[in-house]
Amino acid sequence: MRNGRKRITIYDVAKRAGVSHMTVSRVLNETPETPVTSEQTRRKVLQVVDEIGYRPDSTARALALSRTDTIAVAVYNVDYLVLSGFSSILLGMVHRLARENYNLHLVTTARQVRREEQGTYFLEPIRERRVDGIIVMDHHVSDDEIRSIQDYHVPCVLIDRQVESAGPLYSVGVNNRKGMSIATEHLLELGHTRIGCVVGPLTFDRDRELVAGYRTAIARRGLEFDESLVWSIPDAPTERIESCLDERELPTAFIASSDENAATLMAALMRRNLKVPEDVSVVSYGGEWDKLSISQFVPDISAVQTPLREIGELAIEMLVEALRDGKPKQSLALLEPELYVGSSSGPPRRRS
Repeated sequence: MRNGRKRITIYDVAKRAGVSHMTVSRVLNETPETPVTSEQTRRKVLQVVDEIGYRPDSTARALALSRTDTIAVAVYNVDYLVLSGFSSILLGMVHRLARENYNLHLVTTARQVRREEQGTYFLEPIRERRVDGIIVMDHHVSDDEIRSIQDYHVPCVLIDRQVESAGPLYSVGVNNRKGMSIATEHLLELGHTRIGCVVGPLTFDRDRELVAGYRTAIARRGLEFDESLVWSIPDAPTERIESCLDERELPTAFIASSDENAATLMAALMRRNLKVPEDVSVVSYGGEWDKLSISQFVPDISAVQTPLREIGELAIEMLVEALRDGKPKQSLALLEPELYVGSSSGPPRRRS
């Protein structure tokens, strides 16, 4: 009972139309390409549906059709989504989903990461058949957990990572190795030779690729790789960046692997009365940066820009193609980053 009215069921439609409930179900679920009832029966059932205001149960209909028209997107948590470039990726997904007539089901993995005994919590929508496919944006999820998605025979698209698997796992991201090489070469051309590389945990594919690109550019100039210049920063970067600045020799330039790291780094430099770029140059990696958080330090920051919204749209395109055609036109898509040179990078200052 809802609002004092009895819920109208498929049996009410069948009784009034003088047909079986199975016939009503066939009428509501058939398509123009595969009609299963006569035109006369179809019209009669649809007329009754309109007259009594019957609305099919979306969950039951999804089970009957073996589809839900819903795609799950797994992220670490909502705060992480807002603070990172993932929000722009998600926006691209939402735009493409609207064109494809699919719904989005957002699921967080933080609960699973904090409490391993709870199991792969983010897989619940797949287990319960509430979604047709899944996009994983969180790098905290292990490769084995990603592979377990295959047990449910649903397609999966990974954002900015690749996992070896025999099943339907696809990937879309950025050529991070090339992008980091571009950023490093920019600073090398300005005359910097001690360039700090501030990245996330090196357990993440993206951050390992960034370091690889950094090392490639350094080696190309005939310089020796200095491991002390690579700062691996956890999810809460402030304390780690502060300690690195206090304990290590200051580089003449930095490349920060995210807008959050760039903003945190510049705030720490400011507290030490160091100016950007007069004392230290800073380049942000990731593009489509958060200008509100960074502009208080440098209004026009140099950055490697990545097409984040395009990544989101392409992820949906790949997943929908897998659902409709059995597999997408491409199983791996790497988009090209571009360097934007702003006012936060300049020649190194001579230090006495």
